[in-house]
Amino acid sequence: DQVDLNITVTERPTGNLTAGVGFSDTQGVTLNFSLAQENFMGTGDYVAITIDNSQVTKNYSFTIRDPYVTDAGVSRNFSIYSRKVDAEAANVSNYVINTEGVSLSYGIPSGEFTNYSVGVGLEHNALVTSPVNSATQILDFVTAQGNDYNTLFLTSNWLHDTRNRAIFASEGKMFRWCLEKIVDTNG
Repeated sequence: DQVDLNITVTERPTGNLTAGVGFSDTQGVTLNFSLAQENFMGTGDYVAITIDNSQVTKNYSFTIRDPYVTDAGVSRNFSIYSRKVDAEAANVSNYVINTEGVSLSYGIPSGEFTNYSVGVGLEHNALVTSPVNSATQILDFVTAQGNDYNTLFLTSNWLHDTRNRAIFASEGKMFRWCLEKIVDTNG
């Protein structure tokens, strides 16, 4: 009543390295770099570092996702990021917005094709202006709201995906519903 099985398993490559250079009228020279590992050091966690730089925007992010926090398939996603937008470099106005943020979310499977997630995030924004060259609307905003403020937000997502593959799917459908609620902003 017993059978011996010999199984050979070959793990597919789990890493991804992307780099790019581009040019845009509004952004100037753009540099992109991303390094991601789906099974980081054999833990099963997804870890990614992303860098996107141009003359107007600078984005840096670090993400770690544990796809199985519980045996029921609940996942946890943690991200930390930094973003700088230079509006003067885009010929909009003379100001810079520096943003640092962190977010935490949990994904809860509710069937083979459906997933629900909830999360919380916190951002700190710093608005840097020039009293001489910044637009009046920007200076009025800083006078009324201040140039440093925090934003706490809650997120909720529902996803139903029956596609046979994520890119160039030949059958199936994907429905997504997202909600983001800003809970608190202070100066």
